[in-house]
Amino acid sequence: MRRWSLLLVLLWVASSAEAAPPGLTLLEVETAGVPVVPNGVSDDGRIAAGVVQDAQLGPIFWIDGERQIGFPIVGGPPGAGGTVYTGVSGDGTTLVGFQFSDVTNQSVAIRADPVARQGLALPTFGDGLSATAADVSRDGGVIVGSGRRLGGGNEAAVWVNDEIQGLGFLAGDTESLARGVTRDGTIVVGASGGRAVLWDEGTAVELTGFGSDTASSLAQSVASDGAVVVGDLVLDSGATRGFVWEAGNVLVLGDLSGGDDESHLLDVAGDGQRAVGWSDSSRGDQAVIWDPVRGLRSLEDALVNEFGIDPGLFGGIDRLQRATSISEDGRVISGIGIFDGSTNPFLVVLPEPASAWLLGAGLAALASFGRRQRFRA
Repeated sequence: MRRWSLLLVLLWVASSAEAAPPGLTLLEVETAGVPVVPNGVSDDGRIAAGVVQDAQLGPIFWIDGERQIGFPIVGGPPGAGGTVYTGVSGDGTTLVGFQFSDVTNQSVAIRADPVARQGLALPTFGDGLSATAADVSRDGGVIVGSGRRLGGGNEAAVWVNDEIQGLGFLAGDTESLARGVTRDGTIVVGASGGRAVLWDEGTAVELTGFGSDTASSLAQSVASDGAVVVGDLVLDSGATRGFVWEAGNVLVLGDLSGGDDESHLLDVAGDGQRAVGWSDSSRGDQAVIWDPVRGLRSLEDALVNEFGIDPGLFGGIDRLQRATSISEDGRVISGIGIFDGSTNPFLVVLPEPASAWLLGAGLAALASFGRRQRFRA
C-alpha cells in the first residue's frame, strides 16, 4: 500500500507542477484579419500585451486570453493618438510602451497596471521631448527604453521609481537605445551608434566578437544573469541575421530555407538556453525557436516534433509567422500566425521538462510495480 501511495504522490506532483497546460491558444481579437502583435507575456502566460496594427496604432492586452478594453493614460500627450504596448513584467503587474501625439508628433513612455486599469505617462528628458519604453524588469520596478535629448539625439534611458536616467553612449557615439533588461533590472542591452551594447551598473560595454563583415548590430534581449544576449546584425552583404552572444563568443545564425536572407532573434529565456524570433523562408515569414543543442528551426515544426503540440488542431493553419516573446522559464511563447486565412495572435505553453520527467518516471514505476505483482502471483 505504501508503494501505491508513493506513486500516487509522485504522479500528483508531476501533474500539479504545470501552472498551465501545454498547448496553443488563439488570443481574442476584435476584428478578424487586422494584424495584432503581442509584444510581451507574463511568466505564467496570463497577461499578454501588444499593438493593433490598423490605421491608428491601438493598444491591446489580454488576461487569460480574453481581449481587454483600453483605458486612458494619466499625463499622456495632448491629442493622444496611437498607443503601443511593448512589454509585460514577469509578474504581470506592469505593461510598458508609448503613446503618440497627433498634435505634437511626439511620444511619451508609459506604464500601466492591467488589473487596476490605470496608466501613467513617464517623464522625459525635457518638456516636449519624446520617449519610448521597450522592456521592464520582472517586478515592474525598472523600465528601459530611450528618450530624445534637447538639441541632440536619442539616448538609452532607464526609469526607476518613475524617474528617468540616461545610460549614455559608447565613445564617439551620439545615439543609443535600450531594448531589454534582466529580470532584476540591473543589466540593460540595446545599441549605441549601430553597435550592440550592454550596460552593467550604468556603464556601457560594447559586445565584441562580431565578424569584420558586420555593418551594424542590435541587442534585443538578455538572460537573467546577463551572460547571454540575443539580437540582430546586418552584414555588409545586406543580409540580416539573428545572433547569440555569450561572454565574447558570437554565434551568427542562418535562416530557414528559401526566401530572403533574413533571420531575427527577439527574446531569450532567463537561462539563455531558448530564444525566439522569425525568419524569412520559402513560405514567407516563419516563427523560429533556437536552443544550443538543436539550433535554429521552425517553431511550428518544433511544436509538433519535439513538444507534441499540433497547431493544425486549431483549424486551417497556414503558418506561424513570428514569435515575439518568451517567458522567463522558457515555457510560454507569444506570436502571430495565420489561421483559417486570417492573422491572429497566439500563445504557446510548452510542457514542463521536470514535471514531464516525473510523470514519465511515475508511470514507468507503476508499470514495473504491476509486473512484479503479477510475477509474484
